[in-house]
Amino acid sequence: MIGDPRSLRVLYLSPWMRPLARIYAESLVAAGAEVMLVTSDRHPESDAARPYELVIDPRPKRPRTWPEFAKAAARVRRFAPNVVVAEI
Repeated sequence: MIGDPRSLRVLYLSPWMRPLARIYAESLVAAGAEVMLVTSDRHPESDAARPYELVIDPRPKRPRTWPEFAKAAARVRRFAPNVVVAEI
């Protein structure tokens, strides 16, 4: 049992459906959960990152994208989520 939503940390992984994921993330924040949304700029309606949002390249294939990916992975580990929601 998870318990009180105010103590809940939710990691939301959404590489493709950024606007929809923001709606869900903001609903969780309104309910009192702490949310980290990890997403990309792949959606045509992408704009500036929100405070709870981490925007990365979802495919770290090139060596120049690895440092960004490593920093994001470390940040997610420090966040220590109770729940992970994966879009795909």
